[in-house]
Amino acid sequence: MSIDPTIIDPAALKRLEDWGGASLSKEIVRLFLENGPTQVDQIRGAMDGEDLDVPERGAHSLKSSAANVGGSWTWRRSSPGAWSWNS
Repeated sequence: MSIDPTIIDPAALKRLEDWGGASLSKEIVRLFLENGPTQVDQIRGAMDGEDLDVPERGAHSLKSSAANVGGSWTWRRSSPGAWSWNS
């Protein structure tokens, strides 16, 4: 199965595996896939609030997690200006 490099960066996955081994890299990716949707929901919910630092911190956290696992698409969508108030 090939990996779409516009969504997942194979080089980032390779770096993660080289750094922590196959078992740790699989666990990190599993946690990202498990927790990512919850993070997105929390960001969206926080955008309706008064404190805009909350969604900003959430997006920053999601962006960092995505970068760690090579989630190129998610990383780009978590960048400043990528979120719409109407999403």
